[in-house]
This record gives sequence, C-alpha cells and structure tokens, in this order.
Amino acid sequence: MIAASAVVAALNNLYPVSTRRLWIVAFAFGLVHGMGFASVLVDLGLRRDTLVTALLGFNPGVELGQLAIVGMFLSLVFAVRHSWGYRRVAMGLGSLLIAVVGATWLLDRSLALDLELF
Repeated sequence: MIAASAVVAALNNLYPVSTRRLWIVAFAFGLVHGMGFASVLVDLGLRRDTLVTALLGFNPGVELGQLAIVGMFLSLVFAVRHSWGYRRVAMGLGSLLIAVVGATWLLDRSLALDLELF
C-alpha cells in the first residue's frame, strides 16, 4: 500500500485528478505509511507489553526525521518555486522518478519478484 500511495501521489502531480481537499488524501496516505512503518516494530519480535512504548518512541522519531529533511529543502524550493525549471524539472521529472520507483517496488512486492532493488 505504501508503494501504491507513492505512485498515486506522484501521478497526481503529473496529471491532477484530486485537486480539492488534498489534506484528506495526505492524511489517509500518512496513516497507511505510519501503519507500514509501525509494522516493522512487530517484525522485531518485541514483547506485547513493550510494543506501545516502542511505537510511541518510534513515531515521533520518524516525524522528526521527515521534518529535518523537509526543513533542509524547503527554503531552496521556496526560492525557486516560480522558475520554469522547478515546474518542469523538479516537479515533472521528480514525480516521474517517484512513480517509476514506486511502481517497481509495488510490482516487486506484490508479485514476489525479489528484485532486491531497495
């Protein structure tokens, strides 16, 4: 589901289908991604009584990591947001690359191809 949501979001950048209330889509995809990341904790074999504590520590760590990455690029993106290169190169090529990687990951996982790409 994580790979599928990445493909859908990237393709929506290229060919907007959903243009209203994008926060709802982002929230739903965030829940899917959060559940996927949280499932890693189950795979670690933690005891049931420590699972909630681990999740409460893991989730803020993931969010802080995402904020750090966004923070590094936000000022740059804000500065170039009106340039021709941003729309065509960053958004277009970046979204296409994300869609291809996500589709590859989706096929790898759903068809058990074991491509070992990521």
